[in-house]
Amino acid sequence: TNHRCNTNCIHCWIHTPSRKLPPDFINTKMDFKLYKNIINDAADLLCDEIIFQGDGEPLLDNRLFEMVRYARNKGLKALFFTNGILLDKEKIKQIIDLEINEIFCSLPAGTDKTYAVINTRQSKDTFHKIADNLKNLISLRNSLKRNKPLLQISHVIHNLNYHEIEEMSKIDAYIGADKARFYLVRLDERIKSLKLSSSHIEVIKKSLKRI
Repeated sequence: TNHRCNTNCIHCWIHTPSRKLPPDFINTKMDFKLYKNIINDAADLLCDEIIFQGDGEPLLDNRLFEMVRYARNKGLKALFFTNGILLDKEKIKQIIDLEINEIFCSLPAGTDKTYAVINTRQSKDTFHKIADNLKNLISLRNSLKRNKPLLQISHVIHNLNYHEIEEMSKIDAYIGADKARFYLVRLDERIKSLKLSSSHIEVIKKSLKRI
């Protein structure tokens, strides 16, 4: 829905620090009329769901919940990707009330130190804020005896964090995530320095068995 992001994760194709984005790109938002047309077409085609994701953080778009509501009123399930930073208690309540089906949260580290290395725009404290936000989401959902939203925590693995996937899994368990997803970084020219070596892969294999 928009191109803005409040993180600059080094493995991101769009917002990696090595890429300089022009203001016109950063300030681009999806036209709301276009969005409604897309949803109308999706409903007519009997689509099941709409996923809010792309080149920015959806929670930075103040129209997000209005967009979700429009999709829900058309009978579509709603899912979205987030980095979890802005997932405060007020937003969590709206998410549950709107019956958003699933949230995918990216958390590319198992410790606050590594998080701050991967994402220099944020601090070590942000790592703990994200974990607390996600735990609050699960706690409120469970206390209300709801089964939505499901929470999937996604971990992009590369040579800056491959040694922390056990710590990542412990965070997932602490939060009470419904799913955990580990996937290897997809490289382009700007982030090829993050490539995993064969020795890194062996460490990952051993960690996964222990997990």
